[in-house]
Amino acid sequence: MSTAERFIHGKLLEKAVIVLDGGLGTELRKAHLTEADYRGALDIPAAQAQQGNCALLSLTQRALVQTLHERFLEAGADIIQTNTFCANVVDQNRFYGIGVDSKLVAEMNRQSVRIALDAVARSGRNALVCGSVGPTHAAVTIETFEHIHFEELFGVYCDQIRALVEGGCRVFLVESVMDWVNARAAMAAIHQIAAVCNVQLQAIVSAGVGAKDGRIMSGQSWEEFARAFAAYPNVLAVGQNCGDCAPDFSSSTVGRIRDSTDACYSLTPETFAAEMARFVGSEMVDMVGGCCGITPMHIRAMASQCNGESRTLGSALRVREKVCTVSGHGALPSIVISSTWSTDDIASAIMAAVSGTGSAVLRVQFSSSGQSLRLLCALAKRAVIELSCTLVVDSADTSGIELLLERAPCMCLTNVQAGFGPMVQGYI
Repeated sequence: MSTAERFIHGKLLEKAVIVLDGGLGTELRKAHLTEADYRGALDIPAAQAQQGNCALLSLTQRALVQTLHERFLEAGADIIQTNTFCANVVDQNRFYGIGVDSKLVAEMNRQSVRIALDAVARSGRNALVCGSVGPTHAAVTIETFEHIHFEELFGVYCDQIRALVEGGCRVFLVESVMDWVNARAAMAAIHQIAAVCNVQLQAIVSAGVGAKDGRIMSGQSWEEFARAFAAYPNVLAVGQNCGDCAPDFSSSTVGRIRDSTDACYSLTPETFAAEMARFVGSEMVDMVGGCCGITPMHIRAMASQCNGESRTLGSALRVREKVCTVSGHGALPSIVISSTWSTDDIASAIMAAVSGTGSAVLRVQFSSSGQSLRLLCALAKRAVIELSCTLVVDSADTSGIELLLERAPCMCLTNVQAGFGPMVQGYI
C-alpha cells in the first residue's frame, strides 16, 4: 500500500469523509492583482498580457499562493491541490502565444508543488498534496472545442507530470474532465512518467458536469466514467466537479458513481455545508471538496459537518457476462457490410443489429487499418451511449489494440494475448 493509500484509508477509518480544498484560482483572482503583480521580475514581452494567468503566480507571488494553501489547511482540508490547473503548454500558449517557453512552464509546476508542500509543513497538519492536472482548453473528441491530437496532448501531459514529479508530487488530481480521451491521455502520461522516473504515481480523476442528462460533456454516462477510471490500478478515487454540479443536482449523479465504484466527490458556507451533510449522511461520498468560488470559509463549515461519522468502503464492481456477437461469419445476429458504406453507416448497422438483445458486451474483431480504427472509436462511444454496453476488441495486431485503447472514448476490454501485458498495463 502506497503512502497516499495509507493516508486515505486511515482518514476514512477515523472520520466521516476526506475533505479537499476549494477554488484556489478564484481565491487568487479575488486578490485583485495588477498586470505588474502577475509579471513580477520575469522578463515577459509587454504585448503578452499575463493578468489572469494564475499558474504564473507560483513564480511571482509565492507568498500569496502559500498563504491561500495554509488557509484551506487551517479550515480543515485534508488534501490540497497545487496551483497548476493551467500549467501546461496548451493553456499557457493563450497567454504567451504559440511557442511558450516549456522550461518556464515546467518551473511553474515544480515551484507550485514546493509551495504546497511548504504550506503543509508550516501548518503542522497531516495532509496530502495533489498535483492539479487540468483538461486544457482543447479536446481530442469534442467537436465544439479546439482540436488536439492524442499524441500531442499526451506529450503535453508528460511534460507537466514530469515537472510535478521533479517538484516532489506523487499523487495527481486529473480534474474537470470534459473529454474522456483527454483524461486517458493524462493517465497514460502518468503511467509513462512513473516508468521513466521509476516512482509510484497515483491519481484521483474528476469529471466536469456537462448537462443535467446524467452524462459528462463528451457523452459518456457517469456509471461508465466511474467504472472505466476506477479500473486503473493507480486511481485512488473518482468523482465530479465544476460545471452544473450544485449539490441539488450532484445528489443524483454521485449516487450513481457510488454504485459503480468506490469513491467520489463534488452557497453560502452554511448552505454549502448543509447540502454536503446530505451526502455524508447517506454515505454517497468518501471525499468532499470545493471548486470555483468555494472559499476557506465554505471548507471550514463543510469540514465541521463531515467529522465524526464512521464510513463504509464501497464494494467491488461485478461484471455481467451476457455477450452478443455480430460478425459476417454466420454468427447471429449477422449483417452484410457494403464496401461503399461510411464509418457512421457501419456503426449504425451494428447498433441496429445489437439493439434489443440485452447485451452487456459487444465484441468486435478488427485489423489495424485506419478505417477499422475509426469504426471502432465510433462504435465504442455509441455502444456506451446508446446501448450501455462495453466494447471488447480482439486483434492479433498489438499496435492496433494500443491505438484503440488510447483513442476510444469509453472503457474497452481486450483479449490479452502473449506479449500484450506491458502495453496493456498503460491503459487499465
